[in-house]
Amino acid sequence: MQGGSCSEISIEGMRVELGDPFAPGSSGTVSLNYESLSMAVPVSVVRSDLTGNGLRFVYDSEEQRDAVARLVTCLASPLPCTSLVLRRSRPELRLPALLSSN
Repeated sequence: MQGGSCSEISIEGMRVELGDPFAPGSSGTVSLNYESLSMAVPVSVVRSDLTGNGLRFVYDSEEQRDAVARLVTCLASPLPCTSLVLRRSRPELRLPALLSSN
């Protein structure tokens, strides 16, 4: 497991700060949980630098996209997300949630 945090999120994707970033082209699933909202969203790594990754959401359905839009709206408030997990076919990456509108 590797610790990290989400520094930005939008309906298109998110930026994840990591000590050991994933290579571009990698894919996995991000599980987002905030209050009563909980969802798993497939992602693809589109950017990588020394401190983290840019992830693009790869939606399975319009319902999934709408759910992420609701989550992003909730996160516009100053309250942090309760947890964030990136799952891959290899070891699981758990990221402490630090989502905010800052």
